[in-house]
Amino acid sequence: MKKSESIKKKILKRFVASTLIIVVIVSLFTLVSVHFYTDHKYQDEAEKMSTLVINSVLDGVNLSSLSPEKDNEEYERVTDIFQNFCSAYRLHYMYLYTLEDGMIVRKVIASGNPDAAQKVEHDGLIEGRREPDEYETAIISGRSTQASWEENNRYGNVRCFLFGIYDSDGSLKGFLGIDYTESDIAGYVARSTVVIVAILVILLAVIFKTEYRTLNKNIFEPVSEISDKMSCFASERGNTGEPLKTEAGAEIQSIVSSFEKMSVDIENYVDNIESLTEERAKADAMMEAARKIQMGFVPAVLERNCVSAGIYAIESPAKAVGGDFYDCFVKDGYLFGVVGDVSEKGISAALFMVVLKSKISDYMKAGLSPAEALLAVNDEMSQQNPEGMFATAFAFKLNLSGGEMTFANAGHNRPIIISSNTHYLDMNSGMLLGLMKGIPVKDETLCLKPSDSILIYTDGVTEAVNKSKEFFGEERLISLLKGNEVKKPKDISALIKTRVDEFQSDGEQFDDITVFSLQYYGCAALTLSPELSAFDEITDNVFCRLGCHEATRKMLLACEEIFVNICSYAEATEVKVKIEDEKGDVAIMFSDNGSPFNPLEYDKTKTFEELAGGGMGISMVKQLAKEISYRYENSKNTLKMVFSNGGK
Repeated sequence: MKKSESIKKKILKRFVASTLIIVVIVSLFTLVSVHFYTDHKYQDEAEKMSTLVINSVLDGVNLSSLSPEKDNEEYERVTDIFQNFCSAYRLHYMYLYTLEDGMIVRKVIASGNPDAAQKVEHDGLIEGRREPDEYETAIISGRSTQASWEENNRYGNVRCFLFGIYDSDGSLKGFLGIDYTESDIAGYVARSTVVIVAILVILLAVIFKTEYRTLNKNIFEPVSEISDKMSCFASERGNTGEPLKTEAGAEIQSIVSSFEKMSVDIENYVDNIESLTEERAKADAMMEAARKIQMGFVPAVLERNCVSAGIYAIESPAKAVGGDFYDCFVKDGYLFGVVGDVSEKGISAALFMVVLKSKISDYMKAGLSPAEALLAVNDEMSQQNPEGMFATAFAFKLNLSGGEMTFANAGHNRPIIISSNTHYLDMNSGMLLGLMKGIPVKDETLCLKPSDSILIYTDGVTEAVNKSKEFFGEERLISLLKGNEVKKPKDISALIKTRVDEFQSDGEQFDDITVFSLQYYGCAALTLSPELSAFDEITDNVFCRLGCHEATRKMLLACEEIFVNICSYAEATEVKVKIEDEKGDVAIMFSDNGSPFNPLEYDKTKTFEELAGGGMGISMVKQLAKEISYRYENSKNTLKMVFSNGGK
């Protein structure tokens, strides 16, 4: 940033500029005034001089008798007097003309300039005759008694004054002329102007010096000290040196006092900011740790696939940690799950949520039904809830082999059944958890058909608000699901989260958002033709049910070997493939209507390398599968492979 000039320099520059302007204006005004004054001064001086000469010197003198001839004493007297006037008043010329027979006759000419006097004598102007000029004619005609003009002639640039001389009866008998040199007049004007301007400059200099001392003492020095203090404070906070001491006026004293107070206030403020920043950093670190801990209990994204069902859940807390929760697990051929929403937000809600989630899941793992688990948790939490917090929850138990779902609701939002007839689930609303013992919660049932889905969500979805203060609402939610062909859990959850985010646009998210989508695949067997291209249907079915990961790829590697053997050697016309859950593991059964063919019959005494001519693929299958068995009954070959849920 460009450095600014100091106040002192700015004021000095402005003063010098103002002084120059004032001097120029005053000089011009003085010049005009002095010139005007000089004109009147010389006019008055000439008039007084003419009056004195006519009334005193020429009174009683016969003007016609004046002549430069010898022994003309009157001429000599008048000439000497004229010469004295020229010397005393710095006249260029003083001369006397008479009017004889209508002609102008020069009688006496004197000059204050020796060169001009010599020129008069040399030119022989005395006793010279000529016609009257325009100024003389004006006096002769009586239009005026005097005249003045400026002219530049062979005698120089002069200011001329001409006065008529009258006798006692008022008749004109001559003229008295007085000439001033213009250079003398200009010199007088210039000298007068210089003197006045010099006095003005001296006066301004004295005023400036006096005012500068006052400004320097009361403004420049205190402001400079304040500036130095501020620079010191900015570079070395808290080190402003000694307190300012100044005898400046009340305004500067007020600034000094304000600065001293501001310095203390800023220092305290910065100390507080540093302390708050440190505390905020610690709080942020604790919040981040809490978020990571919560993510361990409730991940932001949950994807779970088992043989007969798939789950995809998304949670988006309104704060770093939230109060929404979900959980699911498979046990003894059943899929258990719970989705809930704690009343508050932040760390307190997260702690309450962790306890609820853990207890509900633990009770269902212990064999309690969804309603029994919710009731047990409610009775326990209502007795240990000093903050009066509460929660909603929806818990379920899904039979993976048949699609029957047992569920219980404790004040939670109605789930949506996504099927050929998508609709909200008709169920009891139940009571909130944690408020009182013995709330009315009971088990209810529904049956999911293969490919049916159930969407469980929290009120952060339907109560999302846009800029127009409109809620997303239940109608918009179910219309979204009815108007789309998406069926997979991941696609359903992602669609809803995206549309809710778009609805909120840049607005603030006020509540935690959770979307939990479950699809029931069912246990129906695939009926395939014994062609290698049909294996793609097995691949799609396995990936759909169990997801795409290392364990499923190993399962498919084993399935491909069995399916190729059936297609190549069994001479079957139909192959059925069925995927089931078997005590937490995955069972895949192949059955065909071909001639008896047991692929497990190979020489087990040979090493893996020695089986290159046959049996190598079956050996690999036995290494990949946890269990493998074959039987032939009812004219059908049946081969069953069991895989660990996480791979063998």
